[in-house]
Amino acid sequence: MIKLIYPLFALLLFGCTSYGPVFATGNRIPKEKKVGESCRSWLIHRSLPFSWGRNDIMEAATRGGIEEIAVVDKATVSYILYGTECTLVYGK
Repeated sequence: MIKLIYPLFALLLFGCTSYGPVFATGNRIPKEKKVGESCRSWLIHRSLPFSWGRNDIMEAATRGGIEEIAVVDKATVSYILYGTECTLVYGK
């Protein structure tokens, strides 16, 4: 029984993370930059309807109080049955 539990537990911890830029505008990033974040989580797979939250550039800008967007990044963390995808917006 114990020999079966350890591999199943390891599968639940196994995951993947990615982070990268989506696009940059001509606006410069100010020294006192603001950051906004908007995330969406899912169960089983992100294309299935078992997800909640929004992963939206405008929502991230609104949450961060950003009026001029300079850079947009995406961050994704995926496990076997669960994952989160966030949009990060930088600007002033």
